[in-house]
Amino acid sequence: MSYLTFPNVLRSAVIALSGAVFAMTPSEPSLARRSDLAGSWRGAGTIVLPSGASEEARCRARFRPNGDGSFSMSALCATPSQRAAQVALIEPVGSNRYAGSIFNDEYNYTGEIFLTVRGDRLSASLSGGQVSGRISMRR
Repeated sequence: MSYLTFPNVLRSAVIALSGAVFAMTPSEPSLARRSDLAGSWRGAGTIVLPSGASEEARCRARFRPNGDGSFSMSALCATPSQRAAQVALIEPVGSNRYAGSIFNDEYNYTGEIFLTVRGDRLSASLSGGQVSGRISMRR
């Protein structure tokens, strides 16, 4: 269980911050087309560690369409003390909402990620491995 030690959980959480949603309200009107997720995004947010402490994170993410409506995500996130990379498979769950599974090969970490896109803004949330986080990104 060495991959769930504090530094590894922090690194995995920071990795996971690159993509997810604040709210997934089915009645919310569509504000973005599915193709609007594709491309590069940058942003910042907060992660909450298993201890309850929070730490600010900065992230960059790139989304590439897979041709079947899903997207491949690669991301790099950093806090003052950590830097980590992750990948995810993101699928549409609404016209401007997405969900997926994140994975960090280095630490064998998996989790859930949720995204909402509104024009040039992306709201993200994550959970898994005793860590949660939220981040806001822009193109």
